[in-house]
Amino acid sequence: MSQPDSFGREWKPPSSATASPWLLGLLSVLVALLLARNFSSSGKTASGPIQIPEPVARGDLDGNELRTVNLFKENRDSVVYIQATTYSVEARLGFQLHLEEVPRNLGTGFIW
Repeated sequence: MSQPDSFGREWKPPSSATASPWLLGLLSVLVALLLARNFSSSGKTASGPIQIPEPVARGDLDGNELRTVNLFKENRDSVVYIQATTYSVEARLGFQLHLEEVPRNLGTGFIW
């Protein structure tokens, strides 16, 4: 069904059959380029493979760090870890339900 425009000409929407092959082809090319880019550069930088440095011993703890460690050691029986969670239900593909536990609040504390 066509309707006349403001100049009295009949306007027909473009058929989706002519747009589909072009869109599908463009989408295929973009996906192929993205996949080629990801697989060709995985694990490498511009200068070659990624180098992971060896860990270096940093030496003894300073006074402030030692006091904090000793505070926790002396009070370890009254230190608590608290975590509050919620549950998220998500429908996938319309047929599956996915239940996920999501942490909301967490932390440590002391019982006096």
